[in-house]
Amino acid sequence: FQRFLVTSSWNKVEKGLIPVLEHVAKQGSVNPQVESKIRAELKSTMPAEERENWRLFSTQELSNLVYLHGALCETLRLYPPVPFQHKEPLKSDVLPSGHRVGPNMMVLFSVYVMGRMTSIWGPDCLEFKPERWISDSGKIKHEPSYKFLAFNAGPRTCLGRGVAFTQMKAVAAAIIHKLPSSRCGRPPCSS
Repeated sequence: FQRFLVTSSWNKVEKGLIPVLEHVAKQGSVNPQVESKIRAELKSTMPAEERENWRLFSTQELSNLVYLHGALCETLRLYPPVPFQHKEPLKSDVLPSGHRVGPNMMVLFSVYVMGRMTSIWGPDCLEFKPERWISDSGKIKHEPSYKFLAFNAGPRTCLGRGVAFTQMKAVAAAIIHKLPSSRCGRPPCSS
């Protein structure tokens, strides 16, 4: 079972991590605060004597990376690994839109489009805002699964969600920590 969780969550990692790193690189020039906040958060979680070395972050350190978690969620919202999903009702039903669906009908929906809908995410839905995922108390804010479907919803919610987030944070933290800042173009600069 553990092998299944790690293998299936790695699929999310490889499909979700590349857009995160690309977004951090792009946002570093477009919105330098995103990169600066991630780098500052990484620095704050490690001992001062280890800040210049390449390192792997511990599970405890990773659990404290709230802003990085928000950046991952924001990337998965805008660039979901599975952009379309479908459901099939077991019995006749009526959707909130008033449309009737019957058994064995396939209802398709776009998770990609849902991540950009003002009716779901508000007028700033096209902006990359990791803060959207952080509560006023500075903790990770959990959105209802019907809004954020990157890991599906209901009884079909991905069992490896937590493992996938830990893996994505571990890889992203290690890479971002040692990659040159997109603003300075040379080995890691102080942010």
